[in-house]
Amino acid sequence: MNSLLIIASETKNFLLVLVWILLFVTTLTVVLVKHPVHCILSLVLVFIEAGFFLLSLNLDYLAFVFLIVYVGAIAVLFYLLQ
Repeated sequence: MNSLLIIASETKNFLLVLVWILLFVTTLTVVLVKHPVHCILSLVLVFIEAGFFLLSLNLDYLAFVFLIVYVGAIAVLFYLLQ
């Protein structure tokens, strides 16, 4: 039983590190991309990844508010840019 908890803990740590790496790479993409539409899509991906990170920390309400407010705002911005 104890070994299962250790494996679950290691898996959660691995997923957190993976989300942080993806978040870092996507954030760099937002800054370095020249095309505004690609930048906005990368920004949406950053907010989704941050929401997953908050969900992994058991901050469910904050994650859903973060996703609805920020991804919704970026979607409206994307719509207005077209």
